[in-house]
Amino acid sequence: MLGHFLSFGLIGKRFTTTSSRPSPLVLQRTQRRYTSSLLYVDKGAVVVNKPPGLVCQLGHNEESRTQRKPNEGDFETLLNEIQDTLSLPERPYPLHRLDKSTTGTLALALNRQTARDLSQQFQAHNLDKTYLAIVRGGERSFRELKGVITNYLRCESDGSVSVTKKPEQKSKKDRHRWISPAETEWELVASSPSVPLSLMKLTLRTGLKHQLRVHMAQVLQAPILGDTRHASSKISEKITSVVQIPPDYLYLHASSLSFSRYFPKQTRVKVVAPLPGYFTKLCAKVGIHIPSEFTKDGVWKDSVEVKNVVKDFLGQEQVDVSPPMTEMVPETPPTAEG
Repeated sequence: MLGHFLSFGLIGKRFTTTSSRPSPLVLQRTQRRYTSSLLYVDKGAVVVNKPPGLVCQLGHNEESRTQRKPNEGDFETLLNEIQDTLSLPERPYPLHRLDKSTTGTLALALNRQTARDLSQQFQAHNLDKTYLAIVRGGERSFRELKGVITNYLRCESDGSVSVTKKPEQKSKKDRHRWISPAETEWELVASSPSVPLSLMKLTLRTGLKHQLRVHMAQVLQAPILGDTRHASSKISEKITSVVQIPPDYLYLHASSLSFSRYFPKQTRVKVVAPLPGYFTKLCAKVGIHIPSEFTKDGVWKDSVEVKNVVKDFLGQEQVDVSPPMTEMVPETPPTAEG
């Protein structure tokens, strides 16, 4: 089982997790490649800027360690680094997932109480999750400049996801894993004047597996660039003649994450992750203008920008955390997105 993933949306049910502080020897061997990716930290939560190639799943990394490419990350290492940096009695609790090739804001809880609180916000859709994506299609590909996609997604037993009709009573012959309602807000931000590529702002209202990728490819007929799994056609020569798309690159970035915290009064926190270099370079090459509101990363509390959040917090001597939970294994995985 996945040793550390928790699904705190099932509050009141029985949970199981295992957690152990890494030994000094393990920490000495760690290169601490993730410490600089901290975007936000408080006494109960952190937000990191997830790099491409990192699989947000324990166990998977262990099994495929010898198959990973040199630039691919290890989720266990990330958790261990955060635990050591913040002197935590146990590793942080993952609350949701981003696909392997998706970059950007990834939230982790540092204690049981915060894990429950943020999980409930995820369940109640009180967290705002905004993505930026480069999609295949020029301005003329879209009849409108913005809209809302509302339908149902179906996950088959092999893990594939597709758009489906409203579910009826499941029969014994039906072997799908789940059918759930899905909602995505989309907005056309900018388009290339010479290449059929556009920049999209996507807002998740539900967080299902591959939701954004399926909605772009199967509903808008504008697959996210680099998504070969859900696209029904190959990339146009009009694109490949101008830019080269490296294998395993997905131009989908979790740009911002907004949630409520208590200091002690309720405060709305917004964390914005910087766009990866390959994303901005491609936009510059094909003439897609990225508005300044999407290029400025940082932290805002109640719409007021706060500087040096991570640096100031790491200067404190202690982190207030609740007692560690032991011998726990999740009944269901965290929310999967992208």
